[in-house]
Amino acid sequence: MRGIFKHTYQLLKSYFAEVRLVDLDFVFDIQTTSYKDKRFTRYFWCFGPPKKAYKQLRPVAVIDRTFLKGRYCETLLTTIAIDPSNHIFPLAFSITDSETIESWTYFLEMFIVISDKNPKIINIVPKVFPFAIHTFCTFYILNNIKTTLESTRITFRMAAETLTSIDFDKHMNAIRNIDPVGLQYILGIPKEIWYNLYIIMSRYGAAYTNHVESWNNVILKVRDLPIQVFIEELRRICSEMSYTYREEAEKSQARLTLWATDHCESKKFVADSLTYSVCTSRHYFQMTSYSITDSVNIDDGTCSFCWWQTMAIPYEHGVFALGLANVDPTTRVSEYFTNDTYKAIYEPI
Repeated sequence: MRGIFKHTYQLLKSYFAEVRLVDLDFVFDIQTTSYKDKRFTRYFWCFGPPKKAYKQLRPVAVIDRTFLKGRYCETLLTTIAIDPSNHIFPLAFSITDSETIESWTYFLEMFIVISDKNPKIINIVPKVFPFAIHTFCTFYILNNIKTTLESTRITFRMAAETLTSIDFDKHMNAIRNIDPVGLQYILGIPKEIWYNLYIIMSRYGAAYTNHVESWNNVILKVRDLPIQVFIEELRRICSEMSYTYREEAEKSQARLTLWATDHCESKKFVADSLTYSVCTSRHYFQMTSYSITDSVNIDDGTCSFCWWQTMAIPYEHGVFALGLANVDPTTRVSEYFTNDTYKAIYEPI
């Protein structure tokens, strides 16, 4: 078996060359040590279709690493995007001999970001992507809060996900009252990298690296294979996922994907309980729910709850206001969630 694991490394260049024959946009790079021993240190690859499709997806990339279980215990670095129906969309991969600053630098430079609070990633992203917005996975921060109180973690999650300063202050004050030590840990992390309201650009709901975790579960059973066989298995998995999602997209005649449609339907259900209050203009509405009044401007797609402008999907207040204006809410959902986009990103596969 050891010989098999070693031999598959020798096959990598020819294997990548074969892949390029059937995938003309396939990109790969292999790095080795000095000329004498020629030991593999790291390599990068990106299949052609994801490279072309990414520009149509939500501008969010989730990066993480997982450890392989083969003879040499390599580290797999992965970048995941999110497709219009909220499925994982693998973009690029790198396998390195270990997780180091150098290996992350290599991967991100080749990749031309949400991550766990990994110090290696924290140091590298601003250097490689000086204009990118780098945020932390909320779940990672939540699990690392120095506290024995589960209520602190629950309240922190509510604070991280809220979109208004009033609700944020309410949750932070609750933590202050029950867990001052946990609060100090939270305050030590800049709000600009975990709290939705302070993040400069929208994360479109991607506050966690759970999409990467889902991907790691998908590849769990193949992580112990020899390296060339493992990469071919990744290619097979990606192809099967693409075929499945393309079939799903082609069966639908709706404007939105199934996930986005279900999301809108859930908002319509809640919108039925709202009370219309004031219409100050043809495009501006106010409505009340549970004694809380929110405003919506259907002309520019904004609401005081900030959901519409953050997710690019109308919240229940927006759905209600659009109904008053006789506008179909599904027509005001971003192209990132449409079935046409869904078909387009999987069409080249």
